[in-house]
Amino acid sequence: MKTATAVIGAFITFLITMGVLFKTMHWPGAGPMIVLGASSLSLYVILVAAANITSYEKKGLIGFCNGVGAFGGMVLAVGLLFKIMHWPGAGPMIVISLPLVVIVSFVFMIGYLVMKEPIKLSPGTLFATICFGMLLYGTSIGGAPYSILINICDNAIKIEKNTELLNHQNHNTLLLNNTEANVKLFKSTSDLTNHIEKLKSELYAVTDGLPKEVADTISLYSINGKDNYDVPTHLMGIADPSNPIKVPGKEEYSAITLRKKIEEFNTFIKEMNSDIEVINTNEMIGYQGMESWEVGTFYHLPLAAVVLTLNQIQLEANVICNYVLTSKDNTSLKAENNEPEEEQ
Repeated sequence: MKTATAVIGAFITFLITMGVLFKTMHWPGAGPMIVLGASSLSLYVILVAAANITSYEKKGLIGFCNGVGAFGGMVLAVGLLFKIMHWPGAGPMIVISLPLVVIVSFVFMIGYLVMKEPIKLSPGTLFATICFGMLLYGTSIGGAPYSILINICDNAIKIEKNTELLNHQNHNTLLLNNTEANVKLFKSTSDLTNHIEKLKSELYAVTDGLPKEVADTISLYSINGKDNYDVPTHLMGIADPSNPIKVPGKEEYSAITLRKKIEEFNTFIKEMNSDIEVINTNEMIGYQGMESWEVGTFYHLPLAAVVLTLNQIQLEANVICNYVLTSKDNTSLKAENNEPEEEQ
């Protein structure tokens, strides 16, 4: 039984370790390995507890502590899995199980001192300890404090509402001054903002596993995985910071595509008014030197921060559109309206 326990423990440890490594590096496949490893660990602790009980002559306190510890370990393994995968319900499981495991460990130490038996660290106990340590580390990868996430969400929602108001104002301005140039300007702005809306909807759908019709209407507040780093990284094609890509089948959601859309908008704006400051898509200075706009803007950010940035781009586009629509110095609009230039 000891050999079987050691072999199974080594396999589970390998799965969890590789899963956490893949998650740290944002490589695909991290989720399935962590799910399989943590699920197996929740059952493995029962096997370890049974093996530990049979290895001691005095089984009273040892049996009680192993039984309670196995229960706590089962719940803790599932709770850590839920925490890493950003599934609801992780908090209560961790709050219940972690203190229980700590108390049982303390009772173990007291029991060993009282019974004066040598401590026997079985291979199963060693592997289980390593697994729990790796899972605890996995929960720390990209885990933003909840208060910060809520603050980010608040700002994102405020910007979203301001963007809607400004877009409505731009539409009313277009109705009052319905020139060809204005129509093209409003359409260019709408193309960019609508593309970003589709991107946000896809991020919501993939993060929480929502149907498209639900993701199109849901608010960021309602998303469980606000702190999810992996979905934006993979979906937007920046898992490898040195080589941003378009994910096959998801090309329209890549950061590369978004940058192209912004640059098309910028080009159109510059043709109308070369003095306007357009949306920045230049390379940025990062920790390892110059980084592409895609990586510098979105890499290793939780979903809430990514949505905040996308909302800021939408607002900036509408601000530029509003400025051009209402600018008295817009020569393109004057020419189209046959308005004479103001005398100097």
